[in-house]
Amino acid sequence: MIPAMAVLIVLLFVALFRSFLANNIPLYAVLEGKTRFPVLEKIGTDWGILSPKAELNQTEHWQQADKAVWPPVRYTSSETDRLNDRFQKPHALRNDVPAGSPHYLGTDGLGHDVAAILIHGTGYSFFIGVFSMGLASLLGILLGALAGFWGDSRYKKNLPSLLWTGVGIFALWFYGVQIHVHSLSEGMQAGGIAFLKPLFFMLISISGLLIFFHFTGKWINRIPPKKKIAVGVDFIISRLIETMTVIPKLILILAFAALAKPSLWLPTLIIGLTSWPAVARFTRAEMLHVRSMDYMTAAETFGISNFRLFFVHALPNSLGPVPSLIAFGIAGAILAESTLSFLGIGIPPEIFTWGKLLAQGRSNPDAWWVTVLPGLMIFITISCFHRLGEYAQSDNRQKRRFIEYFR
Repeated sequence: MIPAMAVLIVLLFVALFRSFLANNIPLYAVLEGKTRFPVLEKIGTDWGILSPKAELNQTEHWQQADKAVWPPVRYTSSETDRLNDRFQKPHALRNDVPAGSPHYLGTDGLGHDVAAILIHGTGYSFFIGVFSMGLASLLGILLGALAGFWGDSRYKKNLPSLLWTGVGIFALWFYGVQIHVHSLSEGMQAGGIAFLKPLFFMLISISGLLIFFHFTGKWINRIPPKKKIAVGVDFIISRLIETMTVIPKLILILAFAALAKPSLWLPTLIIGLTSWPAVARFTRAEMLHVRSMDYMTAAETFGISNFRLFFVHALPNSLGPVPSLIAFGIAGAILAESTLSFLGIGIPPEIFTWGKLLAQGRSNPDAWWVTVLPGLMIFITISCFHRLGEYAQSDNRQKRRFIEYFR
């Protein structure tokens, strides 16, 4: 467990600081008497915090600096080196002296630095894996917990309240999601603040609508007729889970990818929206177990509201299997992203990932470094997340030994 955690920490460090490890502009430079931090400025520009500057994309401009501290790898993942293209070997294995900065792990067919692709690919893999499983976990926990808590006969509403619930669902879809789709799509292409801003407004809209319909629903529930109708929450959600499970995941991914423009967020959303059924099934089963326990019956006897019963007592005790599912899910998401990149689906052409690098080995089997190195990175990352998932499923005795190791 400890070696797997150490490897994941190193990979997380590489993912977070990839721009400082592989870049074609310096970390620190003194140019014309001014102290500059080009990498930090470039990050601020990409996120829309700082205004764009032309020199941040010009390597030659910074080579004239009086002082400069360069990253360990002096290339970006999308930069081409025409003097070292057509699958050049790693620097240590070459007989000739390459022009320009060395390519420590060689180049691909177009002259992209393999080391830079592996470093930046770590960031893309972690980003897609964590965010996609965050979305899948949110949907799976919510739907699975609702199905297990309410069942088929526990949730009862009168006719006006049911109609108002239908209006609320339509309002959430139209005003909470649909009107933000265009701005979110444009933000996906730009990235950074351009995406986070419409996402923030969408979440605010959804939250406001949920609060509004929650409180108005209490008032409408008092309107006659008083006879209440049971809603089969468990039946509806279970059929939805079964439908998503029966349809092949790859077919869904290909269908979603064909309807939207390639972007880094596209595979994240696709994998997240197709991975939640597993989380929902386990959460539902755990909620059914918790719902039948004596302390839940006692809480109902004391007149505790369903809202408090669900969020305070039932839901926290139903999340036992979720951490291990998230760990396994992140591994699956990274593998799915690598598969999509290998097939050339969903990822923009200017973004190079482990899967894209691995796909180039088909055209030149002799270039072992473009297949072995990304394949090894995928294998190590997935294996470490699987080990983390197994640890999350282990008993408390192993966890205590792991904690005592660091004391």
